[in-house]
Formats: sequence, C-alpha cells, structure tokens
Amino acid sequence: MPNGRPTDYEERYCEMLVEHMKEGYSFESFGAKIDSHRDTLYEWAKVHPKFSDAKKRGMEACQYRFEKIGNTAMLGQDITDPKTGKKVSFKNFNFPAWMFSMKARFGWRDRVSIEHEGNPDKPIEIKNRSDEEILNRITELGDKLKSIKSE
Repeated sequence: MPNGRPTDYEERYCEMLVEHMKEGYSFESFGAKIDSHRDTLYEWAKVHPKFSDAKKRGMEACQYRFEKIGNTAMLGQDITDPKTGKKVSFKNFNFPAWMFSMKARFGWRDRVSIEHEGNPDKPIEIKNRSDEEILNRITELGDKLKSIKSE
C-alpha cells in the first residue's frame, strides 16, 4: 500500500491544460483552475508522461498566441476574437508590456554580441569594472574613433 494520500490527477487534465494555455495563461495558473497547487502540477509533470507532454504542447500554444498578438499589433492589423466573434483593435497596444511578457515567459533576450581583436581561440576576460574605468575606456575609444576619422 503506497504512503500518502491518493493523487487528484485525472487524465482529462491534459487537454484542459493545453486549452488553458492556448488562451495565454501560464502552466502554474492552471492550478487555480482545478484547485491544485503548482507544486502538484510540477509533480504530475514528472510522473505522468501525458501530463508532461500536455505541458510542453501548452507552452508551444501559449507562445504561438503571444507571438501572433505581437505580429498582428506590429502590422497594425485588427483580429477577430475566435470566442466572441468581436473585432479586437491593437491601436492602444502596449509594446513594452508585451515585450516584457515575452522575455519573462518565453526566455526572449536582447541579442548581445561581443567582438574583440586578437586570438579568437583565447577566451575573453570579463571583469567587473568601476564606473570610472568604464568612462575612461569609453573616452579612450572615442578618441581612437576621432583619430581614425581624421586620417
């Protein structure tokens, strides 16, 4: 006889989860919908392969929804809400909030590239620099750029 209380897991939660996330809601908020704690959801995803798959499919569907919203707003188009049939306008679209959401929910990051001269096989040494060191380096690079332009 296993220890602990029996699981509240039901296989029907798999498709419910995907549908929940298709609407843009998070995996964790599904717990509120079915009156379960997020820790329980994470445990189910570990021990129930179908629920784990539903979580992954839900994440893809959620990201698709958010990307579609961003693309539609970027193009200045209106869309029809599939549930209500009403037109939704993006004239007051809050791009910073959308971008923050994409970064927080889907791991989007600003692209950062570091270029350096020298041996590409040698690792770049990155140190914490004081504001004064940074300002001196910027000034030095500005002077170098001025001298190149004057040549």
